[in-house]
Amino acid sequence: MADVSRTFQYETIPTGEKKEHTDTEAGYSVAYPTEWTICQVAFNAQIPDFLSAVELYDAGGLLRASIYVRSNPAGLTLEEWIKAHDAFFYENPTEEQVIGGARSLVAPLNFDKQPSPLAYLQHGQAVISIKGLATEDFEAVASGFNLR
Repeated sequence: MADVSRTFQYETIPTGEKKEHTDTEAGYSVAYPTEWTICQVAFNAQIPDFLSAVELYDAGGLLRASIYVRSNPAGLTLEEWIKAHDAFFYENPTEEQVIGGARSLVAPLNFDKQPSPLAYLQHGQAVISIKGLATEDFEAVASGFNLR
């Protein structure tokens, strides 16, 4: 059987022009590097309260960032929602940031204590998560993220 494995190389994020993606139903837009490709994620019944998601890949096919939108039908606070849906989020220190004009909670490190930021923010009856493969990926997406 042929080896079909693929090795990905992390590419520096180019500065310059951006493309924009708008999710009118979820109420956000995001500007991202023109060299990246954005892909709509298919509905996933395995993810509780899943509404929509996009993933951003670099020119080499490496997943650099993602944005997931999930409903909050119980009307939980952001902190309550995170505790109910992400058991590992509070295992490392978190910080508050403003992303897209909204208060967000950010875990700069992943469960392996590597710099792979994850942010949660509340928008209407939804919770939006923004995840970056590395800090610069997260910042590239978070800095271009706007709520509508």
